[in-house]
Amino acid sequence: MLDKLQALEDRYLDLEAKISDPEVIADQTNWLKATKAHAKLEPIVTAYREYRDMIKARDEAEKQKEAVASGEQTDWQEAMKEWNEYYK
Repeated sequence: MLDKLQALEDRYLDLEAKISDPEVIADQTNWLKATKAHAKLEPIVTAYREYRDMIKARDEAEKQKEAVASGEQTDWQEAMKEWNEYYK
């Protein structure tokens, strides 16, 4: 499923480039088709990007959780330690 969504995003980006192309703009029929297809894909691509960002954030949170559980010093813990020492 994610492969299909990525393919839709790729198509969306291609259409975005196409509707900005002066040659396509000169051909109003093709330009109109491209803008309609682009508009139709926009909500799908927006939702896919939000989903992808949430998955990335979740994965990062899981890494942080594992690092804390294993006793590893994380970047934010290091920063907090430095901040506390600086403002003592």
